Amino acid sequence: MTTFLPNDRPRFGLNNRLKSLLSGVALWGLLGLMSGIVGVEASAQTITITGTPQTAANVSRGFRNRLLYLFRVDVSGPAAILTGLTGFTTTGTYTSSDLNASVSPTRGLRVYYYPASAYASNLNSIETAGSGNTASVTDNSITGAGETLTFAPLNLTLATGTHYFTVVADLADAATVGRTIGLAGLTEAAFQFSGSPTVNPATFPATGLQTIGSGTLTIRSNGTPGAANVERGITNLPLYRFALTATGAATSFCNSTAGPAVVVAGTYSAASAAGNLRMVYSVDSTLDAYDQQLGGATTLPATTSTSTVNLNSVSITIPEGTTRYVFITTNIPAGAVVGDNLSLRLSTATVPIGTTLVNNATTGGLQTLVGASPLTLTGTAPVAGTVLQGVSDVLLTRVQADVSATTVLTQFQFTPGGTYTVNDVSSFKLYYSTSPVFSPASARLLKTQTATTAGLFTFTSSASLGQTVPTPNTAIYQLLTPGVPHYFFVTTDIKPTATPGKTIKGSYSSANGSATATLLAGGTRTINAVTASDLEIATNAQIALSSPLPAALNLPQGSSNAVLYQLQTSVTSTNAQFTGLTLSVTVTNPADIAGGYRLYYSTDASLDTGIDPLIGSAISATATSQALLFQPATPIPIAAGLSGYFFLVVNTIPEAVLGNQIRINAPSLTDVSFSSGILTGTLTAVTHTNSGPPNVVLNSLGGFPTEVAKGTRQVLLYGLSVAVSGAGTQLTGITLRTATGGFSAADISGGYRLYRSADNQFDVLLDTPVGEAIAATGSGQTLVFTPASPISIALGETIYFFLVTDLASNATVGNHVQIQPVGLADVTFTLSINSGTPTAGPAITIVDPPAINVTAVGPTSGTIVAGATDVVLYGLQMAVSGAYANLKRASFRTGTGFRPADINGGYRLYYSADAVFQPATDVPLGTLISASNTPQRLDFDLNLPIRLEPSTTGYLLLVTNLSAFATAGHTVSIAAPLLSDIQFETATLTGNPATGGVFTVAAPAPDLTGFPFPNHPKVLNITQPPYNADPTGVVDATAAFNAAVASSMSFVYIPNGTYRLTDAITWQPTLVPDVRGRGGSGIQLWGQSRDGVILKLDNNAPGFGDPANPKPLIFTGEDQPNRFGNSIANLTIHTGTGNAGAIALRYYANNFGMLDNVLIKSGDGQGIIGLDQSYSRANGPNFVKNLTIDGFNVGIKTDFALESNVFEHITLKNQTQYGFYNGKQVLSIRDLKTTGQGELPFTMSRVMSY
Repeated sequence: MTTFLPNDRPRFGLNNRLKSLLSGVALWGLLGLMSGIVGVEASAQTITITGTPQTAANVSRGFRNRLLYLFRVDVSGPAAILTGLTGFTTTGTYTSSDLNASVSPTRGLRVYYYPASAYASNLNSIETAGSGNTASVTDNSITGAGETLTFAPLNLTLATGTHYFTVVADLADAATVGRTIGLAGLTEAAFQFSGSPTVNPATFPATGLQTIGSGTLTIRSNGTPGAANVERGITNLPLYRFALTATGAATSFCNSTAGPAVVVAGTYSAASAAGNLRMVYSVDSTLDAYDQQLGGATTLPATTSTSTVNLNSVSITIPEGTTRYVFITTNIPAGAVVGDNLSLRLSTATVPIGTTLVNNATTGGLQTLVGASPLTLTGTAPVAGTVLQGVSDVLLTRVQADVSATTVLTQFQFTPGGTYTVNDVSSFKLYYSTSPVFSPASARLLKTQTATTAGLFTFTSSASLGQTVPTPNTAIYQLLTPGVPHYFFVTTDIKPTATPGKTIKGSYSSANGSATATLLAGGTRTINAVTASDLEIATNAQIALSSPLPAALNLPQGSSNAVLYQLQTSVTSTNAQFTGLTLSVTVTNPADIAGGYRLYYSTDASLDTGIDPLIGSAISATATSQALLFQPATPIPIAAGLSGYFFLVVNTIPEAVLGNQIRINAPSLTDVSFSSGILTGTLTAVTHTNSGPPNVVLNSLGGFPTEVAKGTRQVLLYGLSVAVSGAGTQLTGITLRTATGGFSAADISGGYRLYRSADNQFDVLLDTPVGEAIAATGSGQTLVFTPASPISIALGETIYFFLVTDLASNATVGNHVQIQPVGLADVTFTLSINSGTPTAGPAITIVDPPAINVTAVGPTSGTIVAGATDVVLYGLQMAVSGAYANLKRASFRTGTGFRPADINGGYRLYYSADAVFQPATDVPLGTLISASNTPQRLDFDLNLPIRLEPSTTGYLLLVTNLSAFATAGHTVSIAAPLLSDIQFETATLTGNPATGGVFTVAAPAPDLTGFPFPNHPKVLNITQPPYNADPTGVVDATAAFNAAVASSMSFVYIPNGTYRLTDAITWQPTLVPDVRGRGGSGIQLWGQSRDGVILKLDNNAPGFGDPANPKPLIFTGEDQPNRFGNSIANLTIHTGTGNAGAIALRYYANNFGMLDNVLIKSGDGQGIIGLDQSYSRANGPNFVKNLTIDGFNVGIKTDFALESNVFEHITLKNQTQYGFYNGKQVLSIRDLKTTGQGELPFTMSRVMSY
């Protein structure tokens, strides 16, 4: 038998789809009309306010614009009008003399307003509250701490989007050291708006107090440029750099007054002085495109030998304990005079207000202008190889620049190549370094731009140095000085979803090195080009992270190897290598932890510290908050398809304080390191609490047999339950003792074995051995079982232990075996307080093997219907006397009156407490045995023996299901089993089981209820006038059917009955094209029921006997693709006997049609084809389902590839050649069953799409 069972059921019915589409159009039209009537409600005005308070700090006297609070206001919907701010209450100890009242407006406390863009330029770039739009104060008095401030009227229109407000303080130059100032907490009600906008509730905490101090600002030269030759035409040439270090308190530089004064020296002409001077602020010691110009440019004197210049500036903040840098730069005109030179030093004349100035600055080196200077650019690229998905900073190109004079890089080009698309890479990056070895950690990122695939790629400046808005990646600036190697690296980021097999590379050539393309200063260039090799994108490891141990634990004092955290790493796609893990822990008292934190690696989900390797070394517990970095000496490989497990383990001291906690914070994906791979998952945190020792309750189990036959295996001697409360623990050993006297070592076979179980029922297949088996030495023996690794028992868990043995076949009858009571000290744990009252085990007496009488019980002979389920073929009764018996095997033999195909799903054996089969409660034995031949031996081996208790009766029931296609008249039977076919571990069998009943297969009774007559004027009844077909099978009904299918009435209903046919029923050609009901289109031929309506061809009917001249019994038309919606349903087509040339049904329908619930049968198996769809082109699409064909040379034949057909639930039986023959039709088939074919169940003449 061959069965096709695709998962998805085919869908059919284009006319229904069309209706659905039209309904959808109408619905959308209605919705559109309704929306036009109802209209759209205007969006609501909603305001969300968030606040960031200043943290506590020391601030210097004379500090201007000290930021106290930053507020962000987000407006959605229409613009809002802010009328004022109120309810700002000051805190601290300041008085009126501590604030600077000389600034208008007075009070020394102000609010500034910034739109989003202005906020970025004034607050992100320099460390100050800035100088946005000032909000006035309602009064001019200063009363000191505790005063309430109102900033009004404002009447600011806040457009949709983001806005910022700052509250700042100006400290007086003579403010009293030690006094403090801050703002109290407030709510959203402090912001007053006109109208009634929705303002989301918010609470803003108080600021940290700003303590007035005397800060020291140290200014010193720090890497001031030395003397050098400089190319003309470069921008932002650094002439000087000084460092600003604030100690004692945060302080400010310039205070928005005059900038510092500098002394310019050298010999230069007016043509060389056109570039002006600028101050550029940097948070580090390197001048780059991210730095911020302070104030405007200051004009250089036209010619000079020595001149003092006052620079423009804005106030900047130097946080306490930090160093910031200021560069003084100039632009060198392209027309500057070769040989001109200049230098610069900081004057001592400028002293920031309220600070102490220590000025140890020196004069900068003399910068001499030169003409064209040589520049060599040398490109290199990595060799061909592979790159993994999701990897960042893949190196594409390296360019070395060797210069003979100082110049500046502001633009860079390279040429990407390969088969990649923008879906494979996210960006191109440009790095700079003085080392030829690329490292993202040490190289300086100059630019990141979105990757493209077309030709030349340019990293370019979109703003100059000293830009207004210091957004990263908007400009390039890199100073190149002679005598130092300079390297530029182009990298890319490969997307995690990049397509494996795609390639990428980066080349560098003369096209990338023009004066206008790479270096914007003059000079002679030498290009050493490189053509890169392809880097192929390869699949990266996919690594799913999870934390399987999120449950909080009670950690007993003195715990050993307590697992605090478990990390599971599941690897797919390709292999991966683990390189490190960082865990953040928070503990109440680090002293509670003995020996530090340890991380173990395991290949399974259970930890064994005796086997699993330690990652790195233990990390001492030194602080309440601690980051633990564990790195293996060499990467740990984890193969694709496998998981790795990591366990964080500690010991706690016996004196650990009860209630103290250890928290493992949730790791992020970046805390888990692999050499490569794409990490996913969400990890959780867990908190554990120190507790007292766990409580363990020990109790013995009862209910074991007290009489056991010699030769019995797996004899239960003792059972012990272990229940843990208070905290988890680990069991390290169990000691048991046999009673003295009563038996000898010869009574025991195979020694004693201890098993651990999750429940109180022993199962040798599921339960886990504990330690090794212990050989029997006699009575009074001590049995010590030690597990290979401690057995963890969780808080609230109960586990069970069973001691078992085998009795020797020659054990002495009358001897008895018993286990003494277990003492509380006999069960050991890493930590516990044991309690309970375990008793002795049962005194087991050795007896002779049981006697078992075996007899056959029902069922008797009878009839079974094809398709019947859970048929009991044989019942065997087993009556036990004496000791209990263990059944381990049962065998049966089938008779010969049937075929294996009559059986569906094989044979099954069950154990039952009675002779009535109950599939829900009876116990299945062994495994299912497929029906393969007749007769057949059925051997059921029981992996776990079935125990029959003394003086009880048990039953074996052999069960099967009959196939729905079982042949009527076949007989199924089971031969009488021999006593040797029923095998126990040890028993004496008696009895003479009889042969089972003989069951005759019967066809199922037909369902004749079927489809009732639809009483409708468009539905005709074939038995009613004017057709009057005879349903008794006596009068020829051929003419009646032909008249009915030729009628304009397209639905022909056939009541149950047998209809005699002597010739073909033929759909006539379509009389009017595309009009339903006119002949061969839209004819529905439906019977009342499949088994009740039989269209029967006369035996040996004229015209149907010659196989060389086939003739169809029912013919629905051909050739023209306009026969729409033909369908036949709920009937049987019977071709009789002696009609070897008959084709039961030639079926043709276009666009949509259906054949459903039809039986096609040959009375003697003869005939050409059951269902023929091969005879005419354009047949389909249509749907054939619930079709059974019995007999014929070929069951179904299809051909022509123009259209398609869908088949579902098809049964083909007893064809002499092929069940299903397909020429070249496109088919979809679900649930095809075939049996009894002479040659092949399915064949096709050429390979098409199936």
